Amino acid sequence: GPIVRARDFLPQIGRRKRWDWARQNLGVQFFLLGLFKKLVIADRMALFADPLFADPDHFNTLAHWSGVLAYALQVYCDFSGYSDMAIGSAHMLGYKLTKNFDLPYAAPNIAELWRRWHISLSSWLRDYVFLPLGGSRAGEWKTHRNLLVSFTLCGLWHGAAWPFVVFGVIQGLLVSVHRVFQRFCQARPRLERLLVSHPGRAARVAVTFVTFCLTLVIFRAPTLSTGFSMLGHMFTRHAGGGHVLSLTALWLPALIIYLAHLAAEHGGWRRPFMSLPSPLRGLAYATTFTLALLFNPGSDTAFIYFQF
Repeated sequence: GPIVRARDFLPQIGRRKRWDWARQNLGVQFFLLGLFKKLVIADRMALFADPLFADPDHFNTLAHWSGVLAYALQVYCDFSGYSDMAIGSAHMLGYKLTKNFDLPYAAPNIAELWRRWHISLSSWLRDYVFLPLGGSRAGEWKTHRNLLVSFTLCGLWHGAAWPFVVFGVIQGLLVSVHRVFQRFCQARPRLERLLVSHPGRAARVAVTFVTFCLTLVIFRAPTLSTGFSMLGHMFTRHAGGGHVLSLTALWLPALIIYLAHLAAEHGGWRRPFMSLPSPLRGLAYATTFTLALLFNPGSDTAFIYFQF
Protein backbone atom coordinates (compact mmCIF):
# COMPACT_ATOMS: atom_id res chain seq x y z
CA GLY A 1 0.00 0.00 0.00
CA PRO A 2 -1.07 2.57 -0.75
CA ILE A 3 -3.09 0.76 -3.42
CA VAL A 4 -3.07 3.10 -6.41
CA ARG A 5 -5.83 3.00 -9.02
CA ALA A 6 -4.99 3.08 -12.70
CA ARG A 7 -7.06 6.20 -13.42
CA ASP A 8 -4.98 8.12 -10.84
CA PHE A 9 -1.54 6.69 -11.62
CA LEU A 10 -1.38 6.05 -15.37
CA PRO A 11 -1.80 9.75 -16.36
CA GLN A 12 1.18 10.59 -14.13
CA ILE A 13 3.47 8.21 -16.02
CA GLY A 14 3.33 10.20 -19.25
CA ARG A 15 3.50 13.58 -17.52
CA ARG A 16 6.80 15.44 -17.86
CA LYS A 17 8.70 15.52 -14.55
CA ARG A 18 10.42 18.72 -13.43
CA TRP A 19 12.56 19.36 -10.39
CA ASP A 20 10.53 21.05 -7.67
CA TRP A 21 12.14 22.02 -4.36
CA ALA A 22 8.78 22.25 -2.59
CA ARG A 23 7.90 18.74 -3.68
CA GLN A 24 11.34 17.41 -2.69
CA ASN A 25 10.85 19.03 0.72
CA LEU A 26 7.46 17.33 1.11
CA GLY A 27 8.88 13.98 0.01
CA VAL A 28 11.72 14.18 2.54
CA GLN A 29 9.22 15.01 5.31
CA PHE A 30 7.09 11.97 4.51
CA PHE A 31 10.09 9.67 4.17
CA LEU A 32 11.73 10.72 7.44
CA LEU A 33 8.42 10.52 9.30
CA GLY A 34 7.93 6.96 8.05
CA LEU A 35 11.53 6.04 8.84
CA PHE A 36 11.16 7.31 12.43
CA LYS A 37 7.87 5.43 12.89
CA LYS A 38 9.43 2.19 11.67
CA LEU A 39 12.87 2.26 13.29
CA VAL A 40 12.13 3.96 16.59
CA ILE A 41 8.57 2.93 17.47
CA ALA A 42 7.50 -0.14 15.48
CA ASP A 43 10.75 -2.09 15.90
CA ARG A 44 10.86 -1.26 19.62
CA MET A 45 7.25 -2.33 20.12
CA ALA A 46 8.11 -5.66 18.50
CA LEU A 47 10.39 -6.38 21.49
CA PHE A 48 7.24 -6.42 23.65
CA ALA A 49 4.77 -8.01 21.25
CA ASP A 50 6.76 -10.82 19.59
CA PRO A 51 7.70 -12.74 22.79
CA LEU A 52 4.11 -12.54 24.05
CA PHE A 53 2.54 -13.98 20.89
CA ALA A 54 5.29 -16.59 20.61
CA ASP A 55 4.61 -18.02 24.10
CA PRO A 56 1.55 -16.38 25.72
CA ASP A 57 1.29 -18.89 28.59
CA HIS A 58 4.66 -17.69 29.87
CA PHE A 59 3.38 -14.15 30.60
CA ASN A 60 1.01 -12.78 33.23
CA THR A 61 -2.13 -10.70 32.68
CA LEU A 62 -0.38 -7.32 32.84
CA ALA A 63 2.19 -8.48 30.30
CA HIS A 64 -0.66 -9.57 28.01
CA TRP A 65 -2.25 -6.12 28.10
CA SER A 66 1.06 -4.31 27.59
CA GLY A 67 2.05 -6.69 24.78
CA VAL A 68 -1.25 -6.22 22.97
CA LEU A 69 -0.94 -2.43 23.32
CA ALA A 70 2.59 -2.70 21.95
CA TYR A 71 1.36 -4.69 18.95
CA ALA A 72 -1.35 -2.11 18.23
CA LEU A 73 1.32 0.60 18.16
CA GLN A 74 3.69 -1.63 16.19
CA VAL A 75 1.26 -2.55 13.42
CA TYR A 76 0.14 1.08 13.03
CA CYS A 77 3.63 2.62 12.98
CA ASP A 78 5.03 -0.20 10.85
CA PHE A 79 2.42 0.00 8.11
CA SER A 80 1.75 3.74 8.20
CA GLY A 81 5.53 4.25 8.32
CA TYR A 82 5.94 2.09 5.24
CA SER A 83 3.15 4.00 3.49
CA ASP A 84 4.73 7.35 4.42
CA MET A 85 8.08 6.22 3.02
CA ALA A 86 6.41 5.07 -0.20
CA ILE A 87 4.48 8.34 -0.55
CA GLY A 88 7.64 10.37 0.21
CA SER A 89 9.74 8.45 -2.31
CA ALA A 90 7.03 8.91 -4.93
CA HIS A 91 6.92 12.67 -4.33
CA MET A 92 10.70 12.91 -4.79
CA LEU A 93 10.32 11.09 -8.12
CA GLY A 94 7.44 13.30 -9.27
CA TYR A 95 4.47 11.05 -8.46
CA LYS A 96 1.56 11.55 -6.09
CA LEU A 97 0.18 8.53 -4.23
CA THR A 98 -3.02 8.51 -2.22
CA LYS A 99 -3.08 9.00 1.55
CA ASN A 100 -3.25 5.65 3.34
CA PHE A 101 -3.70 6.58 7.03
CA ASP A 102 -5.44 9.50 8.71
CA LEU A 103 -4.96 9.29 12.50
CA PRO A 104 -7.04 6.09 12.91
CA TYR A 105 -6.47 5.83 16.66
CA ALA A 106 -8.21 9.18 17.12
CA ALA A 107 -11.42 7.78 15.58
CA PRO A 108 -14.49 7.96 17.85
CA ASN A 109 -16.07 4.76 16.45
CA ILE A 110 -15.07 1.63 14.59
CA ALA A 111 -16.62 2.71 11.27
CA GLU A 112 -14.61 5.95 11.35
CA LEU A 113 -11.47 4.00 12.27
CA TRP A 114 -11.81 1.92 9.11
CA ARG A 115 -12.32 5.06 7.04
CA ARG A 116 -8.94 6.22 8.37
CA TRP A 117 -7.04 2.88 8.38
CA HIS A 118 -5.48 1.54 5.14
CA ILE A 119 -7.67 4.02 3.27
CA SER A 120 -6.73 2.75 -0.16
CA LEU A 121 -7.88 -0.80 0.69
CA SER A 122 -11.00 0.33 2.59
CA SER A 123 -12.11 2.55 -0.30
CA TRP A 124 -11.36 -0.23 -2.83
CA LEU A 125 -13.55 -2.68 -0.89
CA ARG A 126 -16.27 -0.04 -0.62
CA ASP A 127 -16.28 0.71 -4.36
CA TYR A 128 -15.78 -2.82 -5.72
CA VAL A 129 -17.50 -5.03 -3.11
CA PHE A 130 -19.83 -3.13 -0.75
CA LEU A 131 -21.51 -0.82 -3.29
CA PRO A 132 -21.96 -3.46 -6.04
CA LEU A 133 -23.67 -5.69 -3.45
CA GLY A 134 -26.16 -2.87 -2.88
CA GLY A 135 -24.36 -0.83 -0.23
CA SER A 136 -26.75 0.62 2.31
CA ARG A 137 -29.57 1.12 -0.20
CA ALA A 138 -31.04 -2.39 -0.07
CA GLY A 139 -32.54 -2.38 3.42
CA GLU A 140 -31.06 -2.74 6.88
CA TRP A 141 -30.49 -6.49 6.97
CA LYS A 142 -28.89 -6.53 3.52
CA THR A 143 -26.69 -3.62 4.58
CA HIS A 144 -25.42 -5.71 7.51
CA ARG A 145 -24.88 -8.62 5.12
CA ASN A 146 -22.92 -6.42 2.72
CA LEU A 147 -20.76 -5.11 5.55
CA LEU A 148 -20.07 -8.63 6.76
CA VAL A 149 -19.10 -9.84 3.27
CA SER A 150 -16.85 -6.81 2.67
CA PHE A 151 -14.97 -7.12 5.94
CA THR A 152 -14.66 -10.89 5.64
CA LEU A 153 -12.96 -10.32 2.28
CA CYS A 154 -10.80 -7.70 3.98
CA GLY A 155 -9.67 -10.38 6.41
CA LEU A 156 -9.02 -12.84 3.58
CA TRP A 157 -6.94 -10.21 1.79
CA HIS A 158 -4.35 -10.66 4.56
CA GLY A 159 -4.14 -14.41 3.99
CA ALA A 160 -6.11 -17.66 3.76
CA ALA A 161 -5.99 -18.42 7.49
CA TRP A 162 -8.78 -18.64 10.04
CA PRO A 163 -7.44 -15.85 12.32
CA PHE A 164 -7.62 -13.39 9.41
CA VAL A 165 -11.11 -14.55 8.40
CA VAL A 166 -12.44 -14.29 11.95
CA PHE A 167 -10.77 -10.89 12.35
CA GLY A 168 -12.66 -9.68 9.27
CA VAL A 169 -15.97 -11.13 10.49
CA ILE A 170 -15.51 -9.41 13.88
CA GLN A 171 -14.86 -6.06 12.18
CA GLY A 172 -18.01 -6.46 10.08
CA LEU A 173 -20.05 -7.27 13.19
CA LEU A 174 -18.61 -4.30 15.06
CA VAL A 175 -19.45 -1.88 12.24
CA SER A 176 -22.98 -3.30 12.09
CA VAL A 177 -23.40 -2.90 15.86
CA HIS A 178 -22.18 0.67 15.52
CA ARG A 179 -24.88 1.39 12.92
CA VAL A 180 -27.58 0.04 15.23
CA PHE A 181 -26.22 2.01 18.20
CA GLN A 182 -26.03 5.16 16.08
CA ARG A 183 -29.74 4.95 15.28
CA PHE A 184 -30.46 4.24 18.96
CA CYS A 185 -28.65 7.46 19.93
CA GLN A 186 -30.34 9.57 17.24
CA ALA A 187 -33.70 8.80 18.83
CA ARG A 188 -32.35 10.04 22.20
CA PRO A 189 -31.08 13.63 21.79
CA ARG A 190 -29.77 13.93 25.35
CA LEU A 191 -27.61 10.83 24.95
CA GLU A 192 -26.38 12.04 21.57
CA ARG A 193 -25.41 15.44 23.03
CA LEU A 194 -23.50 13.68 25.79
CA LEU A 195 -21.60 11.50 23.33
CA VAL A 196 -20.58 14.42 21.09
CA SER A 197 -19.32 16.49 24.06
CA HIS A 198 -15.56 16.60 24.71
CA PRO A 199 -15.69 14.02 27.55
CA GLY A 200 -18.06 11.86 25.49
CA ARG A 201 -15.78 11.95 22.46
CA ALA A 202 -12.74 11.09 24.60
CA ALA A 203 -14.61 8.10 26.03
CA ARG A 204 -15.67 6.95 22.55
CA VAL A 205 -12.10 7.21 21.24
CA ALA A 206 -10.81 5.19 24.21
CA VAL A 207 -13.48 2.48 23.83
CA THR A 208 -12.88 2.25 20.07
CA PHE A 209 -9.12 1.94 20.54
CA VAL A 210 -9.35 -0.75 23.24
CA THR A 211 -11.91 -2.71 21.21
CA PHE A 212 -9.68 -2.61 18.13
CA CYS A 213 -6.70 -3.73 20.23
CA LEU A 214 -8.67 -6.76 21.41
CA THR A 215 -9.50 -7.73 17.83
CA LEU A 216 -5.82 -7.48 16.94
CA VAL A 217 -5.18 -10.38 19.34
CA ILE A 218 -7.08 -12.64 16.93
CA PHE A 219 -5.34 -11.05 13.94
CA ARG A 220 -1.82 -11.57 15.32
CA ALA A 221 -2.22 -14.93 17.06
CA PRO A 222 -0.87 -17.94 15.11
CA THR A 223 -4.11 -19.91 15.67
CA LEU A 224 -7.65 -19.13 16.76
CA SER A 225 -7.30 -21.20 19.92
CA THR A 226 -4.19 -19.24 20.90
CA GLY A 227 -5.98 -15.96 20.27
CA PHE A 228 -9.03 -16.85 22.37
CA SER A 229 -6.76 -18.22 25.09
CA MET A 230 -4.89 -14.89 25.19
CA LEU A 231 -8.16 -12.98 25.47
CA GLY A 232 -9.07 -15.21 28.40
CA HIS A 233 -5.73 -14.45 30.08
CA MET A 234 -6.39 -10.72 29.65
CA PHE A 235 -9.72 -10.81 31.49
CA THR A 236 -8.89 -13.36 34.18
CA ARG A 237 -5.94 -13.45 36.52
CA HIS A 238 -3.15 -15.40 34.88
CA ALA A 239 0.10 -16.20 36.64
CA GLY A 240 3.35 -15.99 34.77
CA GLY A 241 6.31 -13.76 34.16
CA GLY A 242 6.25 -10.12 33.21
CA HIS A 243 8.11 -8.46 30.39
CA VAL A 244 11.85 -8.28 30.93
CA LEU A 245 11.86 -4.78 29.40
CA SER A 246 10.98 -1.66 31.37
CA LEU A 247 7.43 -0.48 30.78
CA THR A 248 8.88 3.02 30.29
CA ALA A 249 10.05 1.80 26.89
CA LEU A 250 6.41 1.07 26.08
CA TRP A 251 4.61 4.06 27.54
CA LEU A 252 7.02 6.68 26.19
CA PRO A 253 6.39 5.76 22.51
CA ALA A 254 2.65 5.53 23.32
CA LEU A 255 2.80 9.08 24.69
CA ILE A 256 4.71 10.26 21.59
CA ILE A 257 2.02 8.80 19.30
CA TYR A 258 -0.76 10.36 21.40
CA LEU A 259 0.86 13.81 21.30
CA ALA A 260 1.53 13.43 17.57
CA HIS A 261 -2.14 12.63 16.99
CA LEU A 262 -3.15 15.75 18.93
CA ALA A 263 -0.70 17.94 17.01
CA ALA A 264 -1.78 16.53 13.65
CA GLU A 265 -5.49 16.94 14.44
CA HIS A 266 -5.07 20.64 15.20
CA GLY A 267 -2.46 21.20 12.48
CA GLY A 268 -1.04 24.30 14.13
CA TRP A 269 2.57 23.11 13.87
CA ARG A 270 2.74 23.00 10.08
CA ARG A 271 2.81 26.74 9.27
CA PRO A 272 5.46 27.69 11.91
CA PHE A 273 7.66 24.79 10.79
CA MET A 274 7.40 25.63 7.09
CA SER A 275 8.19 29.28 7.84
CA LEU A 276 11.57 28.32 9.32
CA PRO A 277 14.66 29.15 7.26
CA SER A 278 15.81 26.29 5.03
CA PRO A 279 19.01 25.61 7.05
CA LEU A 280 16.94 25.10 10.22
CA ARG A 281 14.53 22.78 8.46
CA GLY A 282 17.48 20.86 7.06
CA LEU A 283 18.91 20.59 10.57
CA ALA A 284 15.53 19.24 11.80
CA TYR A 285 15.53 16.63 9.04
CA ALA A 286 19.11 15.58 9.83
CA THR A 287 18.26 15.39 13.54
CA THR A 288 15.23 13.19 12.83
CA PHE A 289 17.33 10.86 10.67
CA THR A 290 20.06 10.66 13.32
CA LEU A 291 17.58 9.96 16.13
CA ALA A 292 15.94 7.23 14.04
CA LEU A 293 19.30 5.48 13.71
CA LEU A 294 20.33 6.04 17.34
CA PHE A 295 17.10 4.86 18.96
CA ASN A 296 16.50 1.89 16.69
CA PRO A 297 16.82 -1.23 18.89
CA GLY A 298 18.76 -3.01 16.16
CA SER A 299 16.26 -5.86 15.87
CA ASP A 300 16.19 -5.75 12.04
CA THR A 301 12.44 -6.44 11.95
CA ALA A 302 10.92 -6.76 8.46
CA PHE A 303 7.82 -4.74 7.56
CA ILE A 304 4.73 -6.57 8.86
CA TYR A 305 2.74 -6.14 5.66
CA PHE A 306 5.43 -7.75 3.53
CA GLN A 307 3.92 -11.11 4.58
CA PHE A 308 0.47 -10.33 3.12
